[in-house]
Amino acid sequence: MISDRLSQLEKNLQAQYKLLGAAEKGINQAISKVDVTKYQMEIENDIRPRIRQYEEEYFALLQQESPNVTFVEADAH
Repeated sequence: MISDRLSQLEKNLQAQYKLLGAAEKGINQAISKVDVTKYQMEIENDIRPRIRQYEEEYFALLQQESPNVTFVEADAH
C-alpha cells in the first residue's frame, strides 16, 4: 500500500538525516584532513544520494496518492 511505503520512506529519511548529521559532526571534530575527507566522501557518495533517492520516491508516491489535493499557501505555514 502506498501509505505504508510513504511511512517507510519517512523512517528511512530520518535515519539518513541522522547519519548526515553525525558525518557533519565528524567533520567538525576531525583532527586530520584525511578524516575530514573520509567524512566528506561518505556524505557525497553514500548519504546524499540515498537521501535524494528516498525523497524522489517519496514525492512521486505522495503526488500519486493525492492528485486531487491542493494546498493553500496559508495552510502550509
